Amino acid sequence: MEKIIRKIKPKYYWIVAFLLASLAMYVMLSYAQMLTTGKYILLTSDTLDYVSNIRMFAGNILNGESVWYSFSHFLGMNTTYGLAEKMFSPFNIFYILFYKTDVNVITAVIIILKTGLAAATFQIFASRTLKVRNYYSIFFAVLYALCSFAVLYGIVHFIWLDGLYILPIVAFSTEKAARESKYSLLAISYAYIIIVQMYQGFLIFVFSLMYYILIICFLKKERRKVAVWKSLINYLCSFGIAVMISAFLMLPVLLFLLSNHSYPFAFQGTGTTLMQVFNNLFWGEIQNFTLVPYIYCGIPCLLLVPFYFINRQIDKRERITYISLLGIFVVACIFPPLLAFLQVFEKVDAWNYRFAFIIVFLLCSMACKEAVYIKRIKVKNIVFYEIFLLLFFIVEGRLEKLEIESISHNTLLGLGINIGFIAIWTGMVYLYIVKIKHRMTISVFFIFFMLFECVSNGCYCLSSDSYRSIVEREEYYYAWSEDMDYVMNEINKNENDFYRMVVTGDYNKNSDAFYGYYGLTDNESLGNERVIKFLKNMGLYVEDNQISSTGITLPMEMLLSVKYTARLHSDMAVMGLEKKPDITENKSVLPIAFMANEDILTVSEMTNNSFENQNHVFCQLSGVEHLFSPIDSRLISRDEFGLSLSEEDTPIIFSDYSEDGVIVFRVSDTENPVYMQITSADLQEGRQNLVYDYSNNMTFYTDNSVSIPFVAKLWQSGDNHYLSLRTEDERPVYFQTEGIYIYELDLNKMHEIEDSLKKESLITERIENGYIKGSVTVNDDRRVLFISVPYENGWKAIVNNKVAQCVPVLDGTFLGIVLPDKGQYEIELKYYCPGARCGGIVSLIGIALFAIHFFINRSRNKKYNEKKN
Repeated sequence: MEKIIRKIKPKYYWIVAFLLASLAMYVMLSYAQMLTTGKYILLTSDTLDYVSNIRMFAGNILNGESVWYSFSHFLGMNTTYGLAEKMFSPFNIFYILFYKTDVNVITAVIIILKTGLAAATFQIFASRTLKVRNYYSIFFAVLYALCSFAVLYGIVHFIWLDGLYILPIVAFSTEKAARESKYSLLAISYAYIIIVQMYQGFLIFVFSLMYYILIICFLKKERRKVAVWKSLINYLCSFGIAVMISAFLMLPVLLFLLSNHSYPFAFQGTGTTLMQVFNNLFWGEIQNFTLVPYIYCGIPCLLLVPFYFINRQIDKRERITYISLLGIFVVACIFPPLLAFLQVFEKVDAWNYRFAFIIVFLLCSMACKEAVYIKRIKVKNIVFYEIFLLLFFIVEGRLEKLEIESISHNTLLGLGINIGFIAIWTGMVYLYIVKIKHRMTISVFFIFFMLFECVSNGCYCLSSDSYRSIVEREEYYYAWSEDMDYVMNEINKNENDFYRMVVTGDYNKNSDAFYGYYGLTDNESLGNERVIKFLKNMGLYVEDNQISSTGITLPMEMLLSVKYTARLHSDMAVMGLEKKPDITENKSVLPIAFMANEDILTVSEMTNNSFENQNHVFCQLSGVEHLFSPIDSRLISRDEFGLSLSEEDTPIIFSDYSEDGVIVFRVSDTENPVYMQITSADLQEGRQNLVYDYSNNMTFYTDNSVSIPFVAKLWQSGDNHYLSLRTEDERPVYFQTEGIYIYELDLNKMHEIEDSLKKESLITERIENGYIKGSVTVNDDRRVLFISVPYENGWKAIVNNKVAQCVPVLDGTFLGIVLPDKGQYEIELKYYCPGARCGGIVSLIGIALFAIHFFINRSRNKKYNEKKN
């Protein structure tokens, strides 16, 4: 091995780093049984959502359909945000080239390649910027690539690995720009990360800007090629050019956010403590996904970084630069306003510390630089520091365990392993310092032991119980996948029209985009705010930006063209029981478009009573009134001590003293479906949550709390209808609500509405993402063509070969076209992404400006060098 290392030329070290990091990640995934021969699968949590959407985009590209719009997103929505968030990584070409290959395999390959590339780019940065050209650059490049961020964040959010490998390139190009006035690489790297992963691009830009300013401030006057103000202008020009190059994507995204952002920007944050941040620098400290940043990057970094701070042989200005940057991002971990800024003031979710890879980069950079001077470190100082580390680790762990909600993994096992690692590394450093003749042999041990430490940490984290709780078992996923294939094949045998469908019992993986069908649910980061508001008013369960079929009623299924409901039995398949999915066809479903009354053009005031809201909507559409009617209180019964009813719209107190904490409603003497809604429920006296004991319009794995005002359907047995409420801890029920509504659906009136609206409906000739073509005949007085696709800027209508205006209907939620008179109309609807054309032009201008900027700077640098020589 020594001979091999000696023969490798330094210019090829980046290849060695790439191979070592890729191999290590492969070993980790194999050990965690997350490859195709294992028990678990990569497609879990948000990774499934990312891959689903990438597969959808890949399918659209292969089928020649638009990538700017999808009927699968929020009943139909602009997809520019999804494109900017996850689609433009060059690694996604594998999903297109190998479209029919198992997506879990493709995803594993991409994760491995991105990890290797992160090591390669860091090695290049270390050799060219840090001037560390020996094997230390390989050593710390691999540590950087295998940090906890890459292992845990990278697998659950593997699209963020693009930031991991581009950050060293941006840091290198920032140095080039500041010190040598060479801005071309900086502009290109900015444009690349903005297009590939815009949020990581924001974080990297913040880091790069601070890095650039610090370098300029500390740069000696005699080494400056131009004045400070000219440098800043050049920097801003480079960034501006990068933004212009990315405008083909960023301008549509900006317009999308301005029209669809569903919550206001706000200072929100949940910072951690400094001791918790420090604790996560040790081996095996995974804790959980919400409390701490993942900044583990190896015990060697932990041992060397403090000596970097006091090493006077390293330029003081360089040390201040790196220490300042590290301090800012560490403060962001514990200071909520700064944390909120780095999350673009979005509502904070479970993934608070998305900038952790920047902290890891700074730690690895400082350790790599300090490693050059490792022979000058006094052994006694290392021993004293080691004792301090161990004492701090022990005290911090014990203090954390005193916290009520602490779930620290700072266990005796972790303590023993960390003591062992620190002792071994200290011993090897000591031998390296004193055994001059055997340094190459010891260096080989450095590399192998570093790989062992990182791989063991990754294997421990990926196979831990806390991580396993969110990882899908392979047999369940493939059983679900086979069930979905069966459902789609059965439906598509005789189905060529536009439709939506609902899938239940699918372990919260109702990922419509994966198969490209028109599903009701979605799990995108941002949704159509008007759709969310409308569906909430109609009694559907919508939380954050996920639309669920929980709370849907038969009339709403009819309106939204929900034609099929499939119930999967994947869990039974895993147990070895054969059970095909149940597929139900909804006979009462309206076409994608039909003629409706002009009342739908007016904006109406909604109430907290979803049944009256639905009555109003269907009356606007068809003129038929009282689709839902309140149940006569004489037909409602409950357990003897269970419920005290009062007048509508006044507080109702539930007080249940039964042994099991259950309330059962029964509605008798009606054949019509019965629904119930409880509005604004407030729990009293800190009691545990009161939940629906499953309603048959509620999907599995959604929040069934009565504090969420969705519409629950009662179980029907003959003329009797039942619904059960229970406390989760079987304690007495006590809470207050503004209203409880129990309504029955008049099926005769629903069919009357259906027949009335179907008479003048659109006969579709062609439907694909972002395109609808068909014809409609108008015979009655209805003049508005209602289209059950959400209204959004960008839809253009052609009616009888003439441009017509698309108008928002039903409180601005859906598309409509006003037709002037009776007769037959040829309708063509096409979606043009707002800002796409203008953005494309700006991108071309940006590329031209980059070329001009490149040649001007090249000429200027050439003249400067000639003058200098």
